[in-house]
Amino acid sequence: MTRATTGAIGASLDRVEGREKVTGAAKYAYEHDLGEVAYAAIVQATIAKGEIRSVDPAAALAVPGVLAVLWYGNAPRLQRVDDGELALFQSNRVAYRGQIIAAVVAAAAFSAANATMLMGSRMIWAFGLDLRLADSLGRWSGRAGSPVNAILVQGAIALALVGLGALSRSGFEAMVAYVAPVFWLFFLLTGISLFVLRRRDPAAPRPFRVPLYPATPILFCAACAYLLWSSLVHAGPGALLGLAVLATGLVPLWLTTRSTASRRPATA
Repeated sequence: MTRATTGAIGASLDRVEGREKVTGAAKYAYEHDLGEVAYAAIVQATIAKGEIRSVDPAAALAVPGVLAVLWYGNAPRLQRVDDGELALFQSNRVAYRGQIIAAVVAAAAFSAANATMLMGSRMIWAFGLDLRLADSLGRWSGRAGSPVNAILVQGAIALALVGLGALSRSGFEAMVAYVAPVFWLFFLLTGISLFVLRRRDPAAPRPFRVPLYPATPILFCAACAYLLWSSLVHAGPGALLGLAVLATGLVPLWLTTRSTASRRPATA
C-alpha cells in the first residue's frame, strides 16, 4: 500500500491575496462599482403557520427607487428543489416563523429598507384590524397612503430597543441576552406544536416526513428546553424583561381569539 504525499500538507504556503487582506487593501465583491445594481430587502413571516392570501405592494412601490415587490403571486416558477428554503416564493403557505415571504427590489439600499419598513408595518396594521381594543392601529391614512399609526408604533418599538441597549453597559450583548430566552422559548413551542398538530389533525397531508419521528423532535425539544434554561441563568433578572414583553401579548391574543370565535356563524 502506497501513501500519497504532497508538498502542501504541513508546509508554510503564501496566499496570493494574504498580504492585501490582512492590511485592509484587498477589495471584496461588494466594493466593486458595477453600476445599475439593484438591492433586495426581505420580508419575513412573523407567524409559524399560515397562508398568504394577498400582498398589497402599493405603499412600497410608491417609494422612489423601488423597482418591484416579489412574492408568490408574481414570482417566476422555479424547478423543484429538495431544499424547501431555496424555493423562494413558490408557495403561499407559511411553514415557519422567519420564512422569506416577499422581497422589495430597489435601485438603492436605503429605498429597499424604507419600503420594507412600510410593508413590515402592515403586520401591526392587521393586528389593529383583528383586535377592537387596538383599532387605532388598524386605521389607514388615505392622505399618506399608508398605515401611519402602525408605522409610528413600529418606530417607537425600534427606538425603545435602541435606547434600552444604549443605557446598558454592553448594549448589544445585553439585548442578545434578554432576547435569547424568548428565542429558545419560541423554538421549544414550535417543537411541541408538531405533536399537538399531529394529534389534532392526523389526516392532514404532510409532504415532509420527520426523520426518526418522534425521537428527533423530542431531542430537539429537549435541547431547546436546556438552552432556554441556560439563557435564563446567563441573563439573570434581565431575562424577565424579554419574557415580560412576550407575556403582554397573551391578553391581546386571548381577546382576538374570543372576538374571532364570537363572529363565527353558528352551525346546526
